[in-house]
Amino acid sequence: MQDRRTIVFSPHDDDHALFTSFTCLRDRPTVCVVADSYIQPRRGKRGCSAEDRARETERACAVLDVPVMRFGIHDDECEAQDVINKMLPMLGQVETVYAPAREGGNPIHDIVSMAAELVFTSRCVFYTTYNKQELWTRGTH
Repeated sequence: MQDRRTIVFSPHDDDHALFTSFTCLRDRPTVCVVADSYIQPRRGKRGCSAEDRARETERACAVLDVPVMRFGIHDDECEAQDVINKMLPMLGQVETVYAPAREGGNPIHDIVSMAAELVFTSRCVFYTTYNKQELWTRGTH
């Protein structure tokens, strides 16, 4: 990790690898997984349990050579105030925060975006994920 403290907030276990792999390789941030997977297993999806996805994250972050921390919030109970309460103790320790942009593609992504912006304000760098209108993000430039 660099001298400064950098965090990538990953709403779910795969988001850091899907959307911020280059950032992880470049900045070596701590990846913070906000919500654990409980919705998908209830829908009958196999290999998507909180435990399975946590192991997948550990393996991906080992390849990316970045540490992982977890908030341990269940995705089926994820509320903005819970996320804010978990972020607040980090306020004095973090210089740069990467958080998903608020795009309307996933409610938990939007909760994490809003919470990060509220807690860390100008320290946030927003990365795009997906929205309801497009299959991929077009970026800003």
